[in-house]
Amino acid sequence: VCTDVAATLGLENPDAGVTYSWWDAASGGTQLGSGTSYAVPTGQALGYHTYYVQAVRNGCATAYERRAVVLDIVKPQAASITEPTKDTSICLGQSVVLEASSAQDSATFNWYTVASGGTPIRSSQDTIHVTPLVTTTYYVETSLGGCVSDTRTPLTVTVTAAPNAPEVVPDTAWVTTGQTATFSVVDPDNALVYRWYKSATGGVAVHTGTDYTTHGILADSVFYVEADNPGGCVSPRTEVIARPLAVNGSVPCYEAN
Repeated sequence: VCTDVAATLGLENPDAGVTYSWWDAASGGTQLGSGTSYAVPTGQALGYHTYYVQAVRNGCATAYERRAVVLDIVKPQAASITEPTKDTSICLGQSVVLEASSAQDSATFNWYTVASGGTPIRSSQDTIHVTPLVTTTYYVETSLGGCVSDTRTPLTVTVTAAPNAPEVVPDTAWVTTGQTATFSVVDPDNALVYRWYKSATGGVAVHTGTDYTTHGILADSVFYVEADNPGGCVSPRTEVIARPLAVNGSVPCYEAN
């Protein structure tokens, strides 16, 4: 039971012809009370406390002498958040698992989005899987023996939106066969990093920067650029294409109107 909660020790199926008394020792000691129940005072020291009950019939103690009743007085300690170990950041749409722990055996945990009061968003679990849409602070309290810790431990998950797909000029570059093409990001943001690829997803960046000059173009070649923000959130990729002109320098007929 909690240190600040009154506990009552009671007997199951007491005998009406027997007088019961409660003691602080297996023999001798101080009598604490009498009757079929005993209300343990609040404010007891933490740890195990043993109380004894004795049955007396017609002035004679029973053959079993005093029976021991052990009470564990507990006070939940504030939880530790072990994963992640500090405030963290995610991109919008991503998830993160929070995990709490306690040095106290049998402790469970309740999770909230408020520092006090409120309704748990998850109860009696050491982990919680969250996908916040905005920056959110989560709080966890320890539950033990029917009571909870005095304080809740906070952890903030910062949510960052991905950048918009970059605008690039030109979207199609016509070059003399074998010549290079150059593409440029329109109104680049200095806080963003622009990476260029040869594939729509995955792959290894072939260039980093706001402008990209290709290899010599011999056939239609498609390239992609994405924007990465400092939080590691990545925009959709923008597609551009470099095309060689016909031998006579004209646009191939399949492009002519």
